[in-house]
Amino acid sequence: MPTPHTSQVLGEMLVQCLMDWNLDRKVSTLTVDNYTINDVMIKRILDKISPKSLILVGQLFHIRCCAHILI
Repeated sequence: MPTPHTSQVLGEMLVQCLMDWNLDRKVSTLTVDNYTINDVMIKRILDKISPKSLILVGQLFHIRCCAHILI
């Protein structure tokens, strides 16, 4: 992953991977660590992926990694 690890760079990289692997229409859940940049990254991803293409009718279930929360 190239630096800087900003929400914009991370979001664009993840969206590009989802598109390249044809997974953009199969996403329902994203599990990420407890880093605050991920909240903004999720919003950026939702701006780039059509809500109609998400499995849960435009909803994305954003889950924080429980291992990071417990530590």
